[in-house]
Amino acid sequence: MINNSTVWFNVTDEEGNILLWNKAAEEISGYKAEEVEGDDRVWELLYPDERYREFIMEKFNQAINDKELKNFETKIERKDGEKRIISWNSRVWKYEEGKITGAIALGRDITEQKEFQKELRNEKNRYETLFEGNPEAVVEVDEEFRLVRVNSKFETLFGFEEREIKGEYLNELLVPEDRLQEAKELDKKAMEEGYFDHETIRLTKEGEEIDVSVSGRPIQLDEGTHYLGVYRDITERKEVERQVMENKEKIEKLHKISAELETCESEEEVYRHTVKTAERILDFDICAINAPEG
Repeated sequence: MINNSTVWFNVTDEEGNILLWNKAAEEISGYKAEEVEGDDRVWELLYPDERYREFIMEKFNQAINDKELKNFETKIERKDGEKRIISWNSRVWKYEEGKITGAIALGRDITEQKEFQKELRNEKNRYETLFEGNPEAVVEVDEEFRLVRVNSKFETLFGFEEREIKGEYLNELLVPEDRLQEAKELDKKAMEEGYFDHETIRLTKEGEEIDVSVSGRPIQLDEGTHYLGVYRDITERKEVERQVMENKEKIEKLHKISAELETCESEEEVYRHTVKTAERILDFDICAINAPEG
């Protein structure tokens, strides 16, 4: 039964000599029972660093004195040089008269578990950096698109404080009535396709419309699937684009008017047409042309 266990099981005497070394101990450490049983040299092999080994032995000796050691983690070096992390539970064993004669140790290889936990911590740190350190407005919503948290840039851009809107539906806060269907389609795209990037209009707390570029994607958390939205204020860019478009339209109209001027039959008609054009297309409040005499 001990040999069929997937848990490292070894028995040592009071001096640390190996008395029993099961199959799991062989597989995890890389050392066969015949290589380690009968002496304590395996500890030098598993813990080649002298200082670290002394620390480990001190802990195991303490376990003998305290009768038990629970969830003590060490990093061993396998026979092939690979490092593994082992979680130990150990307790002493005695003869009937109560004399301590050694210890029984159970070890679980938790290397993958530790690596997974490390990756989770790194992912969380990256997420926090992306969220709080982001120069753009960021919002996290749950699977029902209720607001979970926002960063300070979001509060600045839209005028809301997190505490007053937490738990509210995001679309009800920011989306103009005439764009609700668009917002629903974006939510659906985030759920089905995993990402979207879209330019639209959103509302501030005061009801002011602002041009924004919004992107969204799902994130997997312990509590389930949430969604991350990033808003960039593009009001200035949109205003420049509108001005460029207006100027383009004016230029096109002026080209059309210049062609019409060629059909005028008198200078007076040219002047009159030019004044009307300047007032209508160039937005002049009043316009006049001093015609040369003669």
